[in-house]
Amino acid sequence: MVTLGNAAKQLGLSKPTISKAISRGHLSATRREDGSFAIDPAELMRWWESSRHRFHVQPASHFQPSTPSTENGNPPGNPANAADTGNPVSNEVRVQLARLEAELAGVKELLRVHKEQIDDLRGERDKLLGQVDATHRLLTHHTKAEPQLRPWWRRLAG
Repeated sequence: MVTLGNAAKQLGLSKPTISKAISRGHLSATRREDGSFAIDPAELMRWWESSRHRFHVQPASHFQPSTPSTENGNPPGNPANAADTGNPVSNEVRVQLARLEAELAGVKELLRVHKEQIDDLRGERDKLLGQVDATHRLLTHHTKAEPQLRPWWRRLAG
């Protein structure tokens, strides 16, 4: 899931623009416990594909992706990259990059949530195993500590 701020940054739009799309029902998002929005990257791209013609896309010199390139130290879409290669970065490439970055952010968020769930389940498992061990110790200790008593009629008969 992508936050409203990350979605705005990825698409080169303002937060209020995306917030208005959510409030108008054009873009679906879920509200988190802290009040922020969580937007599914696929839903964000569906909305962007249907409404990008309404927005003036920023030129490549203003586009700053959130993950820098490791090849030459410049982020993709940086004017230095376009000038070095002689090929300006097209709007389609920037949109594709933004979509992929949004998907990556969503996958990272899912991975974080799944790791938290695994940790919670491990904690519950360990707690239950401790309870089973304690119960087992009580049962085995109880049966070994008590001597076998004969029924009262056998004790009388001797």
